[in-house]
Amino acid sequence: MTIRNRLKMVGIVPIIFLILLSSYFFVTSYLNFEKASALKTILNNNAHLNKSLVQIGKERGLTSLYLGSEGKEFSESLTKQRANTDKSFMTLKNNLIYKDTGFVPALLKLLGEEDYINDARYTKLLNNLKEIQGIRKVLMSKAKSSKRSFLMIIHRSLLHLHWIILQRSKTLL
Repeated sequence: MTIRNRLKMVGIVPIIFLILLSSYFFVTSYLNFEKASALKTILNNNAHLNKSLVQIGKERGLTSLYLGSEGKEFSESLTKQRANTDKSFMTLKNNLIYKDTGFVPALLKLLGEEDYINDARYTKLLNNLKEIQGIRKVLMSKAKSSKRSFLMIIHRSLLHLHWIILQRSKTLL
């Protein structure tokens, strides 16, 4: 080996080492950035989910009061609350972010870090929100029946919907 080749080797080896080391730091920094970005998205989504859960809880309480009074009181408040609940659902649908927003998705897929935000659960949540209109219709159609059975139906239905949304918001993390 000549001196010229030895000098090339002495110069190339540290350069290759520096390139590999900087690539490692670049990849780990990018992964941390993506995790932080996903966490920020999930926290924003949870804030919107919380607002919808509060509105559902208010509607559930007003519906119970309405049914407890045998439909004589709270109808105006219930109608306003249903409008507020529907508005919070629209806000949730418009502001919910569940699609991949990574800058280099191929790198995430290569490293097995591709699914920080579970979009299937968000999609299922949005599909379950459509059930509330059907539940409202069932509850109001059965309002004419006996008070006791109706209260049992409303509590089961609204608690079930409340539980579904609460479970979705917990499992989204």
